[in-house]
Amino acid sequence: MSRAEQIQQEFFPDTIQSAMLRFLTQSYPEKSKKALGEFLKESSPLTNEEIDTLLSNLSPKIIRDLFVLLKKANLVVIEEKNDTGDSTVRSEVGEKKEPARYLLSEKTAGSGGVGAVYFAYDLKMKRLVAIKNNTDTFSLPHLEALEIEAKQQSATHNSNIITVYDLLKIPDFLSGNRIPYMVMECMDPETSATLQDILSGSSPDTDEIRNSTFELNHSQNTMSRVFTPEAALTIMYDILEVVDLLYKNGKRLHLDWKPENVFLTPEGTKVADFGLLAMSQHSNFQDNLFGSPRYMAPERIRPNEPINLATELYSLSLLLYTLICGSNHPYAEGHHPRAVLIAILTNKPDQHIERKGIVKAYAEKTGLNYEKLLNFFKITLNPINEQRPQTVEEYQDLLENAFSH
Repeated sequence: MSRAEQIQQEFFPDTIQSAMLRFLTQSYPEKSKKALGEFLKESSPLTNEEIDTLLSNLSPKIIRDLFVLLKKANLVVIEEKNDTGDSTVRSEVGEKKEPARYLLSEKTAGSGGVGAVYFAYDLKMKRLVAIKNNTDTFSLPHLEALEIEAKQQSATHNSNIITVYDLLKIPDFLSGNRIPYMVMECMDPETSATLQDILSGSSPDTDEIRNSTFELNHSQNTMSRVFTPEAALTIMYDILEVVDLLYKNGKRLHLDWKPENVFLTPEGTKVADFGLLAMSQHSNFQDNLFGSPRYMAPERIRPNEPINLATELYSLSLLLYTLICGSNHPYAEGHHPRAVLIAILTNKPDQHIERKGIVKAYAEKTGLNYEKLLNFFKITLNPINEQRPQTVEEYQDLLENAFSH
């Protein structure tokens, strides 16, 4: 059995019609069985009369979920709003249609503040893919951002960026909006993992991951899983290549560097989630606090303050700190986001970076020069933007010096 067939059997044992039958019979046992029985008996798209009958018996939430399933199965379409402003529904009986291409799994590959990523199976190409959509289907800025994200990500050609295969736009019955779904390259859960999963010990047990990490004993026999200097440096070089490419092509910034958005795969580092890059295109982006507080530069937290490449590089240093110090964080006294933000805004690198002695423990364990490593973080985590590295080249020089023996 091929890997693709194994994936399909594991994640997608049922057809989309079977999933719909199970969903409806659990939610509305009597009414749905009758309606769906007609559907399955005919083995063809629902007629207008059948659809109207079904819709009259279902709540708005169930209607939405049902239509997503039907549309994914290419069984119905929703016409544009008519002159009265009402959406109408028609079936596809008698029309030549392409068969359903994607089977959507209930298993999520990840989720964020305004969206989620699902495992899916591409029936045409016979491969596992990931499909991202924004869960807030009524927010036009969020819908536009996902479309921009797909276009920005697909236009940036680099082996370290997750590939975008397709952008679907499916009409939504209730809101009248056309909802974008981004189809992407999927990281194989058996051989790939996010940096966060690796650090937390929940990644697959592969030779590459085992050889890239070790357990660091620090501060009163506390153990943290961390990356080796070689692995950490390789990951950072791959990320810096992406950062440099984005900035040299339109001064674009990713703005969401965190361990959950970077994958380690057999092919190397893969960067995901360009959502904040897309949202930053809006003029009011800095009026709102988007992203992960633990990896924000001070100027990202303060409203209306300019952001630039040095803002991006600050976040990368916090990411690197996590790679070599495990789940520890220099400014996270607690887990509450507000506490993290306050710590970053009152940032004193000399006091925070080495408050637990983890950097020193890492240097002693790996043979790195402690003073060089500590100095790197003091410079690149300077709270004043203008006093940090302003180019990728300058930052990379500091990084190479910090990791030299």
